[in-house]
Amino acid sequence: MPENNNIETQFQSIHRTLELRRSPFPHHPALRAWDAADEYLLAQAAEQSPNGRWAIVNDSFGALTLGLATQAPVLWYDSAVEADALVDNAIRNGIPTPQHHAQSEPLPNDVDGVLLKLPRSSALLDWQLAQINQQLPAGRPLLLGGMLKHVTPADLAVLGARLDGLAASRIVKKARTWQAVTSSRSEIPSIQHVKISEPEVVLHHRAGVFSPKRLDPGAACLLGYLADIERRTQGEDAQIIDLCCGSGILGLAWLLRHPSHHLLSTDASVAAVTSAELTLAANAPRTASWSVRLGDGLHGLDTRSADVILCNPPFHQADTVTTDVARDLFTQASGVLRTDGQFVVVGNRHLGYHALLKHSFKQVRTISQDKRFVVLVATQPR
Repeated sequence: MPENNNIETQFQSIHRTLELRRSPFPHHPALRAWDAADEYLLAQAAEQSPNGRWAIVNDSFGALTLGLATQAPVLWYDSAVEADALVDNAIRNGIPTPQHHAQSEPLPNDVDGVLLKLPRSSALLDWQLAQINQQLPAGRPLLLGGMLKHVTPADLAVLGARLDGLAASRIVKKARTWQAVTSSRSEIPSIQHVKISEPEVVLHHRAGVFSPKRLDPGAACLLGYLADIERRTQGEDAQIIDLCCGSGILGLAWLLRHPSHHLLSTDASVAAVTSAELTLAANAPRTASWSVRLGDGLHGLDTRSADVILCNPPFHQADTVTTDVARDLFTQASGVLRTDGQFVVVGNRHLGYHALLKHSFKQVRTISQDKRFVVLVATQPR
């Protein structure tokens, strides 16, 4: 892990210099809590509406919201990581925490415009713009932006289909912004239903969830090895956590085999939590005990409270490939898992999760590996 003093954290916003950190921290020194698209969006916002109140969408670590803190912005977020990073960075800079709402709640309509950083998923972008069009009157200004290397033809198609008056800026530091206004095109994308055979269930995928058109391949790999994990699990009322649950398949598969166990499915994404709730409601045994939680990993859960934690961790954070998130999740799991419990992880083989797990668990065994995925079971939390 790099030394903290090698990490760039000084962000020059339009009004002041901010100390901004990514979550988790510390992280690789090549990463920052902002990029050139954030800088460009803030400059455009200052020019277009220097005193206006903006709704901020897809602000990974608070650069946009805190950069406009003097204008009473409101963050409307899909990821709980955004909310936590906003709070942490606001405190770090002595700024009152701006208003923030999850995208499970309506977008506040008392805003003068919307400042939106293009997300990694064009499906999530489409859902967000549909909601914005539905909740704000037609003609309300939008300012959108992103790094060009991450902007896809699908993103541009969504912008053209959902918005009016779309106009692109010139390119600055490999970033581009677009100005537009809301339209009446507010049809919300439908829930996708994905049938799988083992177990025989129908997954419910809301727009923006990972792997929206099929069962996630990593989860599919882990499903084949649940029996090996189950044999080591004691008790009829075991506590099971599906960490980074996505559409909820891992926890659901466990619950179908062990309906007396208690399941908590948790994810940082509103899209994932919505999908998991729909999937479990449609497929879980009627008498089963389960709940779904929006949150950044396992923060806030009781120490030594889980018998089994299943995890298919993300290796992207916004547009960045990183193992920082997995490393932090592994540390959290070592605190929540019971001393005789099992932490089960599936991931791409090249990510080196075995070595990361060794920092938080005394024993790590490999129960499956192929050319793409590895399934690991970690025990004896440190």
